[in-house]
Amino acid sequence: DEAYNGNLVPIFAKFTPGMSDKDKIVIMVEALCEKMTYNDGSPEVADIPRVGGPDVWASDAPVVKGICDDYAVGFAYMCDYAGIPCMVCTSMYPDGVTGHAWNLVYADAQWFVVDPSGLDVMIDSGMSFETARNNPDTYIFSTEQNYSSTGLKDDKTNEKLIIEALYKDVFGK
Repeated sequence: DEAYNGNLVPIFAKFTPGMSDKDKIVIMVEALCEKMTYNDGSPEVADIPRVGGPDVWASDAPVVKGICDDYAVGFAYMCDYAGIPCMVCTSMYPDGVTGHAWNLVYADAQWFVVDPSGLDVMIDSGMSFETARNNPDTYIFSTEQNYSSTGLKDDKTNEKLIIEALYKDVFGK
């Protein structure tokens, strides 16, 4: 964690023995959303530094800005650090022009979609973390089937099967 100025230590210190992967993910997503704000190009975010991927944690700035792939890569790094299998997914919306990045996470022996930037946009708009946790539209733990209804799909079937097999082989779950 030295390369990241110790910024991950207080986040992972919140993990307790026996805590579910889902609970760990909530802690990590909320920490990421507290550290980042979505770069929507507005004057309100103009002076906030843009930092991508895992370097969000190396920044001394209290808040940095990024776009969906910055959130997805930063979150995947956190999951890797926590020992939770995670993949970054990207896809185009049906309009074929705009795209999005999010994560597939293997938590508690099930695949979940985690969309940190989608959550942060809602938090930046005034939604509380508590409300977000209970709102399926935030896609914190939405199933892939629910998420694909937005028109976004993952193409990671083979990778998911390999990760599941390795995870079950190593951890027995």
